[in-house]
Amino acid sequence: MKKSRVTNSSILLTATIGLCAALVTARAELPPGAYEELKKNASEVMTVKILRVQTPEGKKGHFHVFFTAEVLEVIRSKSGVEKGQTLRIASYHVTEKARKEGFVGAKIPPLLPVGWEGKVYLNKNQDKLVYDIAAYGESFEETRKDMP
Repeated sequence: MKKSRVTNSSILLTATIGLCAALVTARAELPPGAYEELKKNASEVMTVKILRVQTPEGKKGHFHVFFTAEVLEVIRSKSGVEKGQTLRIASYHVTEKARKEGFVGAKIPPLLPVGWEGKVYLNKNQDKLVYDIAAYGESFEETRKDMP
């Protein structure tokens, strides 16, 4: 019977492969510069105040979120959005439990509270009633720092 020979280099290689696999399954992030490119290409960029937050009952795993927001300032709008207009923004969120269980995806958008103010990067949805987030979790940039 042959004895199997384990070397330090084979142990190191196995450990490195295991670590890489764990990091990849723990979180899949977009490549460097991808979020900035998505923001640059967003058709709608504006400052808003969140007036209403709609989430499903029970919030399990990955779920849709709808924000109703008042436009405070228009930076760029291909659809003709104006200051003072009210928009419906479609986003999503992922529970902490789902993250711990190995959710893989781009940066998760925050679950914004009513009263949040900041810059948003959006794209007008085909149905023209909703605006979609343009850069995943980087679609929102807070401007008010006095929020709890």
